[in-house]
Amino acid sequence: MESAADHYRHLGATSLCSGLAVECLISLEKYRVTKNPSALRPTIQECQMFIKQTIAALKEEKAPYLVRRVYKELLGKNNASKDGLLRGWQTIDSVISEIRQGHEPDEKRIDECIKFLKTIISQFNDISEHLEKKLYASSWFTRELR
Repeated sequence: MESAADHYRHLGATSLCSGLAVECLISLEKYRVTKNPSALRPTIQECQMFIKQTIAALKEEKAPYLVRRVYKELLGKNNASKDGLLRGWQTIDSVISEIRQGHEPDEKRIDECIKFLKTIISQFNDISEHLEKKLYASSWFTRELR
């Protein structure tokens, strides 16, 4: 049985994943408009580390427990395809790497990355909402017992 602390940690990890995905989205949207690598936000390095952890979690390699847990729930709740998620994150990693190296990725790939990020952010938010409801229900139940 999970405690409220477990739910809070999971909620925090889900929020972190969502926030880093938003950072990636902002950078890619700014780059799409300007075509200038300096449009990438300073947090892009943290985003790429997150992407690498995500890829490792999806490949069931060594990855932080909470990242693995977020993706386990994402795969279970949204009928997401592990291969589709893996391809999406690998494409984003590749596009960001190309931009950082001064290459100009194909516009279609950038658009695919942006679409993928918008979808994944929505799914992270759905998980967060679900966890918040669990926390609210458990705190209400605990208060009633006092």
